[in-house]
Amino acid sequence: MTEIKPHYAFLLITFFLIVHLIAIIRNKDWVLHSGSGKYNFGYFIKIFGRTAVRCFIGFFTVLGIIISFLTFYNYQYNNTINNSRINIMKDQVATYSSQFTNFMALNPEYTYLILAGIGFIVAFGFFKDWDWLLETSNSSSSSISLRFWLELVGRKTVRLYLAFLFLFVSIVCLLIFVYENNTKEQNTISKKEEIVKLK
Repeated sequence: MTEIKPHYAFLLITFFLIVHLIAIIRNKDWVLHSGSGKYNFGYFIKIFGRTAVRCFIGFFTVLGIIISFLTFYNYQYNNTINNSRINIMKDQVATYSSQFTNFMALNPEYTYLILAGIGFIVAFGFFKDWDWLLETSNSSSSSISLRFWLELVGRKTVRLYLAFLFLFVSIVCLLIFVYENNTKEQNTISKKEEIVKLK
């Protein structure tokens, strides 16, 4: 099945505009149909005349044909170049994603470092009173519980409590990362020393 490219919509627009231009040239009534509004085609025809209105609309129709066709041609011409660039970008993204996955698989302790970073950002957000962190507009159970505590102890108390909670969790995650990383380095050094002794 042939894939339909989105930029073919500009070619379709060009076709309809050409039909519209032919209708203007042939002076078809439906092109200058008077609507129900005050400033319709009939209003302008009475002031400027039918020919002037036809020429005015025809000018913008020709302009639309040129713009829509050039837009289609530009997308069509650059399609092969863009496809090669997109494929290169996809390969790079896949490579970086694979490298990141392998790194995290070999170094799971960095998960704690990532969690610590997220926790510090959230804690900072609570200290700065970011509105989206205390959003209570939806009807979920968490929002209902949050509204209850906000009404009970006040926004500032809830904000500071959550800020210190996330700060505490972030520090714990950071300490676990440091501990795990040091343990891993010590194990690596021990293994190297054992290999040296065996040699």
